[in-house]
Amino acid sequence: ADLISQGDNFSKKLPDAFLVLGNPDLRTFIEFSKEWHDIRRTKGKKIPIVLAGGRGRGTLPLIESLYVHLKKNQVLNRPAEDWFKRARTDEAITEADLLRFFFRTEGIEEGVLKQEEKPSKNTVENFIHSQKTMRDVLTGVKNPVVAIVSSPILLMRTQATAQKIWQEEVKSGWRVKRLKAYSINLRELSDEKLIALVGYIAAYPENYRKLYPNLNGGSEFKGSH
Repeated sequence: ADLISQGDNFSKKLPDAFLVLGNPDLRTFIEFSKEWHDIRRTKGKKIPIVLAGGRGRGTLPLIESLYVHLKKNQVLNRPAEDWFKRARTDEAITEADLLRFFFRTEGIEEGVLKQEEKPSKNTVENFIHSQKTMRDVLTGVKNPVVAIVSSPILLMRTQATAQKIWQEEVKSGWRVKRLKAYSINLRELSDEKLIALVGYIAAYPENYRKLYPNLNGGSEFKGSH
């Protein structure tokens, strides 16, 4: 059973906008894309998507998993392959850029996709830098519902962070909720994936950082160090 992540029920009120946070968990974005298209097909709504994410510890893993996925599905032409190669070292290409590329290949229209004002280094900055974009997207919407999309294991903490950073908006009527793209079963994760997951979220223990100096010692909420 999935006891470590929780999502909200949108059967009575659909989100007015999604905030998609960059992270290495490609499955989140694949499943979210299916959900977005399902809403469009069944409800006739093209819900705006705000993308947030600069470059950090999760960027290279996201690039690699995206490249493998898109290559397998034969949607990469030569210019796209060159762009992905450049993305590995080009600091100007952000996780938000990568997600925009992915969602476009998934058939989500360009006009639906918006981005944070400037690249963010961690989750706190995700909400700071996407604040104005989200306000613009929600102009004229009364008591809007914003659904956060991130790796399921991060959702509870990201919602708390959003409510803190967006406290004025929350006071004015914004409702911040969580869209859980899929359920996590820790028993099905390999030791390697479990260690990587915990390290990404909370940072690696000091003894790990000494034994493995190439590990990035930051955490998802504090950013890279």
